[in-house]
Amino acid sequence: MRAQGSKVFYGWWVVAALSAIMFLSAGPAFYAMGVFVVPFQEEFGWSRGQISVALSLAALISGLFGPVAGVLVGRVGARRLMGVGGVMMGISLGLLGFTRSLAYFYGMFMVMAAWRSAIMIVPVGAVVANWFDRRRGLALGLTTAGIGLGGLVMAPLAALLIDAVGWQTTFFIEGAMIVVVMAPLAAFVVRQRPSDMGLLPDGASFSANRASNAGGGDGWSLANAVRTPTFYIVSSAFSLAFATLGAVLIHVVPFLEDQGYSRTTAGLILGLVSGIGVLGKIASGYLADRMSPRLVTATVFFMQAVGLAVLLQSGGSVGGVALFAVVFGYSMGAVVALQPMMAVYCFGTASIATILGAMVAVTSVFNALGPITAGLVYDSTGAYSLIFIVYIAVNCLAAALIYFMGREPARAPVFDEGLAKDFG
Repeated sequence: MRAQGSKVFYGWWVVAALSAIMFLSAGPAFYAMGVFVVPFQEEFGWSRGQISVALSLAALISGLFGPVAGVLVGRVGARRLMGVGGVMMGISLGLLGFTRSLAYFYGMFMVMAAWRSAIMIVPVGAVVANWFDRRRGLALGLTTAGIGLGGLVMAPLAALLIDAVGWQTTFFIEGAMIVVVMAPLAAFVVRQRPSDMGLLPDGASFSANRASNAGGGDGWSLANAVRTPTFYIVSSAFSLAFATLGAVLIHVVPFLEDQGYSRTTAGLILGLVSGIGVLGKIASGYLADRMSPRLVTATVFFMQAVGLAVLLQSGGSVGGVALFAVVFGYSMGAVVALQPMMAVYCFGTASIATILGAMVAVTSVFNALGPITAGLVYDSTGAYSLIFIVYIAVNCLAAALIYFMGREPARAPVFDEGLAKDFG
């Protein structure tokens, strides 16, 4: 079914709006942050480890607020939550331009991160899962592609703005962009469920939707899901992958600057990594609709390890860095898109917001440890070699955890306690 008078299923308009929201939530507040590392060092004399603490705190707070966002999606609705969250996040990001002390820097990052959780993967993943069943992977890939596009555009743009107007004004500009664009998209385009507009997932008829949605409208409750080994296996694997992703995306710019690249060029390379990630998100979502999401996920975890190994061995060569951008960019993009896909694949959609929120809370701890660990190891050794080797190993472990997690996960009704023992 489609909205009256439209030839396009309205769910795709929701996807487009959510993709733009993720562009603005991830581009300035995550990918572009690596470009600010050296300017902060030059301005305040802070070490890379000290700066990384703020980024790690942001990842931790954003993730720990994931379960709160999951509950609020059910209570106040995704549209209202994302509208308010976008405005407040934009204001918080702009206020980073007034940074004068490390304590203020940390505090404002944490405030921004708390609001950022209202517009990231938990509410977004829940909305997309409601709107799509047969094409859920593709829809999630297209939605999360906004994250990669945000990095592709905002990382090099931030580098150019810093050189042109300074880092303070750059924060003001980025914050204003978020406020002006995000609130209207949430208010006028996003709808939490197709039933809000008299529609069904994928535009299906009622009978077709009932037949195809086995395990879609049904699924595990959060209470049952956390009793299964699968919840912890999947959460642990994504935790290891996100620790690497966070560390590399924050530290690849200073790493490249250490290899002799200019700040602008390093920012462009980070943008390229993010741009390739767009392809990874869309392609992995497409593949996850047609084969086991478990196998797709294990493969991209291993690819992330390979990409980082290429960077470590490149010696700063143009060819090696370019190969890293392609392999790591594709895989890290896929990791982001596959987390909500794996949550739905394992546990259905009935409680997807709260289950995904709980998973994000677990992975956020490791996502927070990634950048700060890399920064502290760099401060201690003067190089990134040791920590990169560690992250190569943990990604191989993540791939093994998913690949050997057992038979294809079973689905169970929300209130079926008896089937919990069969899961995983």
